Amino acid sequence: MSKEKIRTFLDNPDNGFFIGVLLMLISGLGFAIMGLFVRLSGDIPSIQKTFFRNFTVFFVSFYVLWREDHDIRHLKPTKHILFFLLARSAFGLLGVISNFYAVDHMPIANAQVLNKLSPFFTIIFAALFLKEKMNKVQIAGVFLAFVGVVFLASPDVGSMNWSQIFPILIGVLGGLCAGAAYTCVRYVAMHGVAGSFIVCFFAGFSLVALAPSLIHFQPMTPTQWFYMFLIGLFAMIGQYGITFAYRFAPPNKISIFDYSSVVFSMILGMIFLGQIPHGTAIVGSVIVFSAFLMMFIYNRTHATHKNK
Repeated sequence: MSKEKIRTFLDNPDNGFFIGVLLMLISGLGFAIMGLFVRLSGDIPSIQKTFFRNFTVFFVSFYVLWREDHDIRHLKPTKHILFFLLARSAFGLLGVISNFYAVDHMPIANAQVLNKLSPFFTIIFAALFLKEKMNKVQIAGVFLAFVGVVFLASPDVGSMNWSQIFPILIGVLGGLCAGAAYTCVRYVAMHGVAGSFIVCFFAGFSLVALAPSLIHFQPMTPTQWFYMFLIGLFAMIGQYGITFAYRFAPPNKISIFDYSSVVFSMILGMIFLGQIPHGTAIVGSVIVFSAFLMMFIYNRTHATHKNK
């Protein structure tokens, strides 16, 4: 396919939903692989992992931004846009740290499940602050996916102590912060801010905010250094995917597909960590997939009727 045909396809607003879904799936796979390497990297402080995650993201995104537009000096957002960029970065940073903490202190699949509460919060925040209305089908889709996630987590609350409950609460906080961050992404993207600039700004903000923590730097082996690079690489894939996805379609239509990373994480856990899913996890996967399918069919049918 020629560059002209690709550009025509991307510029066609009728293709926004399908492009958004594809980018969300790519993002989900990227974040799932990132989570795998977070776990494989071993007992390193979550803040240190977060720093090196965003270290790679910053320099790669800066290079991409430079290639897109050599005169970066003219990229000066207004005060209103700057506020949402800072809010996106602050919420995003807290969300990443919380997610990494959960991954380090509980099974990787459960941590990913809690992080995937973010689409639920994204739709709520988008409805509250961006005035993007939700219809009954979209509400049902979110609820169905949320039920599936609960089955995937299947916590035995009765036998838990505080040391087990605290990581869960941190994981939920991570999902909430990520949802708030992605709502800000949607806002600034709608106002013409380039996706590469959003990603680069967030990564740069994180490096500045976390730099003082390097005073307590924990030495790493060559393998762990390599894992840090891979964490950053796949985080970048996930970040670019979700950032550009929300540029093509609103959260209330595509954020549901962010749950794909839960299924990807389960598969990766089986292959590389020997984590065999139990019965309720399988049921949860089927429910989540049903939510994907329902939303996909609805949005495709809605788009078809709109074009008639």
